[in-house]
Amino acid sequence: MSASSSVNVAPVALSRNASQPLAQQLAQRFAARIQQRLLLPGARLPSVRDCARHHGVSPYTVVAAYDQLLAQGLLEARKKRGFFVRETRTPPRAPLAVEVAPAPLPPPVDASALTR
Repeated sequence: MSASSSVNVAPVALSRNASQPLAQQLAQRFAARIQQRLLLPGARLPSVRDCARHHGVSPYTVVAAYDQLLAQGLLEARKKRGFFVRETRTPPRAPLAVEVAPAPLPPPVDASALTR
């Protein structure tokens, strides 16, 4: 993807007086856009600096927000390329449980047999 195909996110007023930290507010806004499919898999998020400037927060706040999204599995980081919306795959189905009989235990050993 080229830099021109990065996603522009409309300015969203983050509340400095809210009970949630700015990073969490920002992460929740991106997560909502991803879940609503407004940001599709493979879409590049704004660079940390651009996002910080856009939202009027520090780059550290954006890094913390992106880290939360990484931990949630919504983003992937690509070295020297940026952050991208992660492809969400349906989890593989678990194989049907097959009942397996436990292996028979060996007969108990008689203590007197061990001393002989």
